[in-house]
Amino acid sequence: MEPRKLVLDVSDATSPLYVRQAVARFLGLPLDREFTWEFLGESIATRPHPELAGKITVAGLPRLAARHRDESFKLSKWLHELESQHPDISVHVVLHD
Repeated sequence: MEPRKLVLDVSDATSPLYVRQAVARFLGLPLDREFTWEFLGESIATRPHPELAGKITVAGLPRLAARHRDESFKLSKWLHELESQHPDISVHVVLHD
């Protein structure tokens, strides 16, 4: 069976808040609070994410790095943690979009 393919697109991110909300939506979290990277990190550590099993493609990361370097770094770190904690998830970044 082909692994499930999901896309996290941050190419239109206009602010750090936009990025964190995009990640929260990606995880299926309600947008009822202000999200921090600590909260999002705890979310992947404490909740199983079978809906994310498969291949995650991240679009817009190079563009995000040009606009919001710190947020891009934090997202990259979060994606690495996600992949490390959930071996059934593989993350691929689109370099040219």
